[in-house]
Amino acid sequence: MPDGSSAYFLTHRDGHCVFLQEDSLCAIHKLFGEESKPWFCREYPFHVVELGDELRAMVRADCGGLHHSFATGAPVGTQAQAAAHLPRVVSRNRWEGDHVVVLPGVGISMDNWLQVEPILLQQLSVPCTPEQAVAQTRQMLLKMANRAAPSVRKAQYQTVLRSILSTLAQGARDDAPEMFRAKLDRAGDMIDQAMARLDEPMPDLDVTARTYLSVILRGQILTGRFGTHGLPSLFGLFVVDTTIARLACLATNEPLSAMDLGETLSMWKRLVQLPPLWQRLKGMRSALEALYMAAGSTP
Repeated sequence: MPDGSSAYFLTHRDGHCVFLQEDSLCAIHKLFGEESKPWFCREYPFHVVELGDELRAMVRADCGGLHHSFATGAPVGTQAQAAAHLPRVVSRNRWEGDHVVVLPGVGISMDNWLQVEPILLQQLSVPCTPEQAVAQTRQMLLKMANRAAPSVRKAQYQTVLRSILSTLAQGARDDAPEMFRAKLDRAGDMIDQAMARLDEPMPDLDVTARTYLSVILRGQILTGRFGTHGLPSLFGLFVVDTTIARLACLATNEPLSAMDLGETLSMWKRLVQLPPLWQRLKGMRSALEALYMAAGSTP
């Protein structure tokens, strides 16, 4: 620590907190109560950022209970406020910058973004498939920027997507610290399963699954999860995440529900944050942008 005092960090076991029990619950919480947990554990599953004088919060996509409670659970406003005002030992994340990248190579001022943002959030509040959400958003932003839509074929989309999945699969198989090995193997299995089914028709989603994904995507936009890389990378990653989750679900002729999809997606979102995979994704900005520009293209 800067003042010379000792710093302590929770260790990991098999890629997760040493206090995480087999039932996925926290041993500290169970034995000593919520107040005994570190602030960053108490803040979870919220992601809280500052934008000027405003605090914004979203429920993280890796939350294993969001798909259970997003539609019928109790409102989380009070919990989010409590999480936002927890005492912290480090500064809160701030959404800073003078512009937002809305299309590859196209940025707008923060003032303009704050005018575009509610329009975008309103459009994404209508439940639809990930590909439709991306294509409709892209069309809207292209129109606002007075840009022509690119001519892209579905084969190009498949090529870019397969390349991204292949790179992630390699990251899951590379040498890594033993603490991550079991979870990386699980991630590699999910990617392999998705790649094996990539040429099959994409599993459909019922209205609960589409609404669940809408909640996640709007929360990521509201809290600026796209960072300096911009919206194209965020939407490209959204396509990657949802594709893996849909294709890693048990094959069925029925549309996937939020319960079907949520368990798989939340697991994948926890796995993809492992350093060997996250570092790969951080280096694929161009590929994620290309995926964004091609999603929802015609055959």
